[in-house]
Amino acid sequence: MRDRIKDMKSPLPSFSSCAVNPPSGSGSHMTSDFGYAAYIPARRVCSQYRRYGRDNEECVAYETIPEQYVKNTRCRVDRDGDRHPRYCTRTYRWAEVFVEGQLAGPTYYWN
Repeated sequence: MRDRIKDMKSPLPSFSSCAVNPPSGSGSHMTSDFGYAAYIPARRVCSQYRRYGRDNEECVAYETIPEQYVKNTRCRVDRDGDRHPRYCTRTYRWAEVFVEGQLAGPTYYWN
């Protein structure tokens, strides 16, 4: 896989080069998909504030937002330093394998 990526090829070879798909209805048909994904790491956000007076407030409870990947999007930073999608830190690649149209295992991410 790494050699294929270095040569700017698909991370996965076509399944026809690895195995012969049987005729429809006689066995498993496999396909794959791949692309880029923006990575957003886990982060803590305030979920409850306590107000002190009219203009002062303090966070008293936090919530952890789990990490996520936004498929088919690259992480980018504009001229003002804003990240798109918001909070992303880098761009990863991803690949999925399907058997009879159903995802066969978890999505694989790498950079």
